[in-house]
Amino acid sequence: MADLLGAQLLDSATRTAFSAGLGVALQGSQFAALISFLETHGSVHVLSSPRIATLNNQKAVIKVGVEEPFITNIAPGNTTISSAAAVAVPPTITYQPFFSGISLDVTPQIDERDRVTLHVHALVNSITEKQKASSTAAGSPSVPLAINSVNETDSVVKTPDGLMVVIGGLMTESTDNRRAAIPGLGDVPVAGALFRKGEQASTKRELVILIKPTVVKMDSDWADDIAATGRRIDRMNESAQGSRPN
Repeated sequence: MADLLGAQLLDSATRTAFSAGLGVALQGSQFAALISFLETHGSVHVLSSPRIATLNNQKAVIKVGVEEPFITNIAPGNTTISSAAAVAVPPTITYQPFFSGISLDVTPQIDERDRVTLHVHALVNSITEKQKASSTAAGSPSVPLAINSVNETDSVVKTPDGLMVVIGGLMTESTDNRRAAIPGLGDVPVAGALFRKGEQASTKRELVILIKPTVVKMDSDWADDIAATGRRIDRMNESAQGSRPN
């Protein structure tokens, strides 16, 4: 009966939660079944396994990524002419940092029975660069501008203490242009087209977030949970490496 309920919950998670960005709570064989299901649909990679502590009703924030500065404004310069000489004032360039990566906000609410209600806000930012002329005048220099691609979800999940919460539905797709050619012949004008080949490769990725809320009452509880989580992550890594083709 437990396996049947686990299969039904897993099927519901893959059909609803992962397509709509909702969250579900799994335990025992259900969690193992979820990992096996993900492995049958592609490679599984553990991006990060942070551990954080927060108080009841207080937000915890995790950010994994990089911040890069991009130009957001260019104020034109001018030339000031005085009786002595002409003074050129260069343009003023304004930079702003843009975050690229994964950001996760989690706010727990614990009731008197140690059941945890989690408000989870997950955000995936992808920053790409686009060169654009600084003005419409001929010969204007090109400056790098940021293109921001955002995927985010807001979920509220209620779970008993110690169960695993799974949040999915954050899909990204990237296209890679590939070119293969016979050395020397592929670069020959006109006829070289016969000796080279171009193709586009499309890759789809889904970010699945696993959260295990644990109500910490003693220091020993925190240490035991860290050790158990480390062992679980090691097993996931071993399973993912074993599923990759040689």
